[in-house]
Amino acid sequence: MEPKKKRPDPHAECQRLLASIERKLKDRFEQIYSVRYSPGTKGAGYERVLADFLREYLGGVFEINTRVALLDRDLKVFSLFSPKENEFDVVATFKISSPRIILETEGMRYIPYDAVAFLVEVGQTLDKSKLEHDLGKLSRVSLLAHYGLTGAVRLSSNHAVERPLRILFYHEREVSWNVLVDLLRSSSDCWDLLFVVREGLLLVNRATLPLVRRYSIGADTIAICRDYPLLHLLLLIQASLPKPFFIDTAFTLINLMRMAKEGDPPRI
Repeated sequence: MEPKKKRPDPHAECQRLLASIERKLKDRFEQIYSVRYSPGTKGAGYERVLADFLREYLGGVFEINTRVALLDRDLKVFSLFSPKENEFDVVATFKISSPRIILETEGMRYIPYDAVAFLVEVGQTLDKSKLEHDLGKLSRVSLLAHYGLTGAVRLSSNHAVERPLRILFYHEREVSWNVLVDLLRSSSDCWDLLFVVREGLLLVNRATLPLVRRYSIGADTIAICRDYPLLHLLLLIQASLPKPFFIDTAFTLINLMRMAKEGDPPRI
């Protein structure tokens, strides 16, 4: 009789599979980075790197756009941002939003904020001034009302975030750990996830993500994830958002027409 083969240890097998997935994700990101990134493009190349990566793994649900402006239903963006400031590196919208219109004028592309699922501010290097700038920009985004999920028929849970996720993504870090953590804690209401590629580091904001509060261990407002960070990033984006069947963006366009005609858009 042949000797019985030893059964694989389920714990070790799960770890092996997860490590393989993470390695493939990292290799794929580096492949896209080597082809798409050009230091001379002032960040645009790196935005395309991340956009291509997200499009490959989350493109079934989200439309991934780069360098677009937001247009909220109340049209507050015009008072909160200058035209140059109202440009976001990577913006994902729900594919089921309608009408799916991107408004273009004078080189600017506007996306209805109600259609947005998550947005990302991107940078090659994470330093103190870059982080302060990005957090300040996201803090103003947090002042915009998001009506896309209000009254929408959707699959959801107690752990879903009823607004677009706000993400920070960098290739390498120069800012010290203490400064990084202090800045993130002082702006804990305006960011959800921060990723640093070179370190394989994912920082997660427990204060804003119910899913993380429910399933992670620890009392600190910032959870540190070094195990399978890219996989965690993709899963947290997907799992933290509701699953709407339809999102109506028409009211943003209606208010835009009323503002153009009357100068004062009533809230609908």
